[in-house]
Amino acid sequence: MTEQLVSVKLFLLDADDRALVLRRSSTHPRHAHAADLPGGVVEPGEQPLTALGRELAEETGLSIEMGSAQLLHAVTDWIPRADDTDARSIVRLTYGLRVPSHAPDVQISWEHEDAAWVSVGTLEVTEFRGAFERAVEYILEKDLWRQL
Repeated sequence: MTEQLVSVKLFLLDADDRALVLRRSSTHPRHAHAADLPGGVVEPGEQPLTALGRELAEETGLSIEMGSAQLLHAVTDWIPRADDTDARSIVRLTYGLRVPSHAPDVQISWEHEDAAWVSVGTLEVTEFRGAFERAVEYILEKDLWRQL
């Protein structure tokens, strides 16, 4: 039987075309110290945008209505199990949203050690890892951030 997880991330822009980039803490189970976007796993029965709003609030202290968030990137990753009996799929959804203010104050959680509003023009894709690197690269390459 295949287990499926859904993960949501948010490419959040401010009024000055700066993206919110978090830095994972040293205790993060995967990719410690890597650049990160706010987000996480969708809980069973939860809608993706509801999960995105919940994760954003938990990780940054920001309470933002997700109704106008746009899906910018989606990918499914298959992860084989060690015993080769089944696989696990992770559907990774990256949404984009712009806030009308200039760099809202962020209160990071234990999952992250830093947060910064980074100009889209200087965003370093290589600081992200795995699916997040692919998503940010796609968003920047296709100029999808401009439609937010």
